[in-house]
Amino acid sequence: MFLLLPARARGLLANAEPTRTFETAAVKAVRDWTFHPATRGDGPVESHMKIHFDFKP
Repeated sequence: MFLLLPARARGLLANAEPTRTFETAAVKAVRDWTFHPATRGDGPVESHMKIHFDFKP
């Protein structure tokens, strides 16, 4: 499963609203991650990240 998630310039997940059970689990896991933010010029900017999740039984 792939999710397209909004990322803040500070390297944290922005408001992500999952719609399905697996999305809820994936977003819950990602909320604790810290990212290197995207940059434009010399400064960080908000962006979107495409993240692959592989759920195994």
